[in-house]
Amino acid sequence: MWLAYPGATRVVLPYDDFLNHVGPNATWTNATTIDVACDFVAAGHSQPFYLEIGLDDTHHHWWDRILPDSEALFGPIDQRGQRSLPGHPDLPETRGETALFRNAVRYMDHRVGQLLAAIDSAGLRESTLVIVTTDHGPGLPDMKCHLNEDGLGVFMMMRGPGIPVGREVDALVSHMDLFPTICGALGGVAPAPVAGYDLGPVLRGEVTEVRQQVFSEQTYHGMAKALRGVRTHEHSYVRALLRSHRCRHGYRWRGHC
Repeated sequence: MWLAYPGATRVVLPYDDFLNHVGPNATWTNATTIDVACDFVAAGHSQPFYLEIGLDDTHHHWWDRILPDSEALFGPIDQRGQRSLPGHPDLPETRGETALFRNAVRYMDHRVGQLLAAIDSAGLRESTLVIVTTDHGPGLPDMKCHLNEDGLGVFMMMRGPGIPVGREVDALVSHMDLFPTICGALGGVAPAPVAGYDLGPVLRGEVTEVRQQVFSEQTYHGMAKALRGVRTHEHSYVRALLRSHRCRHGYRWRGHC
């Protein structure tokens, strides 16, 4: 199952069903997404299911749009004491953006909490693997679409059978590890030639690492930006393959950021 947004192309992704039931021209919000997901979970299921949903509360263009809902839940945003995100100048404008971003994170956390509560109420907590993650860093300069710490260092949280509550893991992981991890949770093994590693042994504390390095790439997002990178616990190396790519140390032609 995929919880799609209005107008999503159905032929691209091989899901059994799409839960967008409001039509292509209807108003669709992230709150709608969670409401539909909670209804699906509560409906009762005789067979195991895979449900994937997408929330873009923390996407830059949503920061202002969610304010009416977020202020109804948490009250007005208080920018006092805010500091800009690391690497950004500490100015009133950047502090304001930081406040909006943190408010969006809080709002998304609240919505995810609603879904977790629905899973618990349906009696599925002990048989459901929940994975919450994101695709890149904040949509701010030197973060999104960059292969540095702020672009790649995204959160990944899991809850499910055999995963100790509150356990923090500092292993190198990749989103390519998610499919093998899901296969492992189901008692299987990801078929070859699928890349990635089952993170189950790390989550259970049986091993501390499943890989020694993580490779990354960025080729196009609104414009050509050819980057290739490799990351270990000790080092990070990023190579820019286009003259026009700007990194923190200036412009590079087949250079190093």
